[in-house]
Amino acid sequence: METMIGHVAQPARYKDLFEPLLDAVPCALFYVDAAGVVQAANGLFGVFFGLDPVEAVGRPVSSLADAWSRAMAEPMSYHEVVAHPFEERSSDFVRDVEVIAPEHRYLEVASSPVRGSGAYLGRLWTIRDVTRDREITELKIRYGGLRNADEIKSKFLTVASHQLRTPMNSMRWNLELMLSDDKAISAQSRGMLHEVYQSVLAGLSIIDDMLLAVDIEQRTLRLEKASVDIAETVSKVIRDHARSASLRSVALSLTVAKGLPPLFIDGGKMEKALGRLVDNAIRYTPPGGHVDVGVFAGKDDVSVSIRDTGIGITEEDQARLFGRFYRSERSIKLNPDASGLGLYIAKYIIDAHDGKIGFRSKEGRGSTFTVSLPRRAAK
Repeated sequence: METMIGHVAQPARYKDLFEPLLDAVPCALFYVDAAGVVQAANGLFGVFFGLDPVEAVGRPVSSLADAWSRAMAEPMSYHEVVAHPFEERSSDFVRDVEVIAPEHRYLEVASSPVRGSGAYLGRLWTIRDVTRDREITELKIRYGGLRNADEIKSKFLTVASHQLRTPMNSMRWNLELMLSDDKAISAQSRGMLHEVYQSVLAGLSIIDDMLLAVDIEQRTLRLEKASVDIAETVSKVIRDHARSASLRSVALSLTVAKGLPPLFIDGGKMEKALGRLVDNAIRYTPPGGHVDVGVFAGKDDVSVSIRDTGIGITEEDQARLFGRFYRSERSIKLNPDASGLGLYIAKYIIDAHDGKIGFRSKEGRGSTFTVSLPRRAAK
């Protein structure tokens, strides 16, 4: 679209407004007449290209070629956005260019021919800084790509985990059946099967952790609350871990206070949270040690404590204990196959119930984890 000359007030008192008006325009601009001489340039033109607009006015536009080319990331950009458009007197154009001096920017350069009374008077260039717009667009593209990658990764983990869990559960049940018959297999074979059984349990634990972690990341973990007997929930956790404790020669005990109120919680999710705490206590307690679990009623809450005589937690590790995938050097040596998600998942589930989890530990002297669930959640 051609730029037309409109009516301009001529009295001398408006003459001094011309330069302030140019500088008030929120983009860089310069005007070259039909003879190829720069007739106007504003302050932003100088800012964008490192050229003095006062010195540029009155000079042939071709004399600015070297300075302009040095400012451009691509030397040919001057010819594309200035020289060629000037020679082409009839068409408009818009092009993005990259400027590297005096400051790195991305600019949108637009140019249109100027006509008055049907005659070609020259060309006007308007130049807008689009650096911020470009950065936002790139971030959206990058973030969108990462988000899609995360979704693909999460779907893969979910499908793969579900596919693995079925055959591994079958292995677990068959191994439990074989190990329950003391006379069917020799002592040597029993020892080998114990190792296989422990590996299967570890694999199933990792699969469950990965599935729960995906749900947490995608905010799809939902609580299905009901009135639950917390004593029975904890008892089931103890029953499920009794064989693992026995195979590791760790004594596992449970103490339940009388008169515990029912709690309005998601029993299945809480079982998973407490199960991870008990599992950790067993895994990091040496043979001959013990893990004592207790359930007690307080004035405002119901507490579950898991105390072990295990390796304890160093002060350095305590600050990062509930971090996703965090594992200390000692825990990796003792249990190299764990996922590092157990405590992260346990805390998330407990927090989702408006509960609290805390611990006391000394290196080499064991740990005590305490889970408190508010009575106000009970119905």
